[in-house]
Amino acid sequence: MAAYGTLVLKASEGASVDAAPIIGITGIALTVLAMGLGYSKLELSHPWLVTMTLLELGVLVASVVLMGPLIGSLIAFSVVSGLILITSIRLAVQYDEVATDAAIHWRMDRDKSKNFMRSLVRSEGKHFQVLGLLGSARLAAALAKCARSPEEITLMAKPIAMLGAVFHENPVALAPRFDRLMRRFGEPPERAMHMADVLTRASQLTPGSFEEVMKGLEAFVGTSDEPTE
Repeated sequence: MAAYGTLVLKASEGASVDAAPIIGITGIALTVLAMGLGYSKLELSHPWLVTMTLLELGVLVASVVLMGPLIGSLIAFSVVSGLILITSIRLAVQYDEVATDAAIHWRMDRDKSKNFMRSLVRSEGKHFQVLGLLGSARLAAALAKCARSPEEITLMAKPIAMLGAVFHENPVALAPRFDRLMRRFGEPPERAMHMADVLTRASQLTPGSFEEVMKGLEAFVGTSDEPTE
């Protein structure tokens, strides 16, 4: 297959230059650079993002083929190892920032904040496993910004994560809205699951979407962030 991808550039005096390795190296370098800098990542949430991701992977595969079996395999292994390392570093930095932000609101040590977020993922089941450590940390930090303590977050985070999974909502964005409804209805954190059941039932009984149910309740109790006329 590499023979079909080999381009021959005619140079001066009839000489020729095999451009396949150059094209292969360039394709790999651009793919790694895009992923490493965060301009590209695996996206499966929208059709056009899936298409872009497949094109990027196609460029990487074609580049490896152009490099030849042996060299291409070595480079591919190096690329995958490098991407794993870069991704791990990026996630670690982001997680550290989120844990630090939450620790400031809780007025606790950053290491204790990290330990709490890890325990949240371990203890609260599959919904937090789907979110992952960073997603769960962001959810906890969002509730911390609502002046919720770690103990309250332990009670509230699971119902919010469940609503996010069921209705395909971003749980981090949903957290402050859920918190405001809880406060306006005078519900304690222990009743968070009950509030989630109420929202689920309301969404099932009305022809509108979950978002419309949320906006209706927010308008009713006066918690909406949208300006009123």
